[in-house]
Amino acid sequence: MATGLSMPWLGKRLAGLVLWNPVLDLRRTFLEPELPWGVANFGPAAMARPAEDGCLVLNGVFPLGRVLFAEMPGYRPIEAYAAHSPPALVLHGDRDGHVSFDIARRAAETIRHWEFPPLSGATHGFHGPEHEAAAVAVTTRWLTQF
Repeated sequence: MATGLSMPWLGKRLAGLVLWNPVLDLRRTFLEPELPWGVANFGPAAMARPAEDGCLVLNGVFPLGRVLFAEMPGYRPIEAYAAHSPPALVLHGDRDGHVSFDIARRAAETIRHWEFPPLSGATHGFHGPEHEAAAVAVTTRWLTQF
């Protein structure tokens, strides 16, 4: 999320960019979550806490204030990447239950300077040696072109 929002300032300085499982739609990830992790952490029951307590504590350790959630509708990472990012490699597991694979796939179809080799069977974070090795190998091959 932060990388996308910084593209207007950083994009021209970068030769290339690698994004692993990027959050590209804040509404569908956090405000109106569609995937299991988002629903559990940001669904109606969880979102009652910031209104009552002033913050939501993610995973019991990471406080997120209500101002963050109030600002989210104004941020559009996909638009920032499309307008300002350098060539990018976008890696995403097709079994990610945290961040939407479909949103990333659709964004890569419309942003011509993005490459999107999906990792079949991989979950969020590419857990497991097979998926970790694949993510590192694809990333290393892609970065060596610069």
